[in-house]
Amino acid sequence: MTEQPAKRKMIPYTRSVHPVATESRSIQRLPLATSADTGGQLTCNETLLYPGYEPPAHTHTREDESFYILEGSLTFTVGAQTLSAAPGTFVWLPRTIQHGFTVDTNSARVLINIMPANLERYFEQMAQLFQSEHVVARPYQPAFYQKWQELSQQFGITLAPL
Repeated sequence: MTEQPAKRKMIPYTRSVHPVATESRSIQRLPLATSADTGGQLTCNETLLYPGYEPPAHTHTREDESFYILEGSLTFTVGAQTLSAAPGTFVWLPRTIQHGFTVDTNSARVLINIMPANLERYFEQMAQLFQSEHVVARPYQPAFYQKWQELSQQFGITLAPL
């Protein structure tokens, strides 16, 4: 007889998040649902993005992502497709398809869902790497980019070459 994996307990909840004003122009995430909240099923962040701070094109092997544009405009590259996304646009990014985006306006506010959850640790370690290497925005130096690639691969993510 094979043992069944332990099921994570999911409890309904609500969360009211009020953004804090900041002068920083880095990516800002407000967690709406975490892995702990959803039993590992979903991470949802309201995210404020700025031009020059976007991640490079990358491929997830474990997660699907979706973006819902609240304010601003983005251009997504998904595989060979280029998709424009204005407020009210929903973008689905399935795992194993390389994708990236650029912010086309002064800033963009989006809801980002990641399914299943568990990339919170990746985002924490990535922020630590950026801080320890004193990197804020593009352009990325090759030595830093290699460290970022190695970290990403631990989480099943491959960054596109520089």
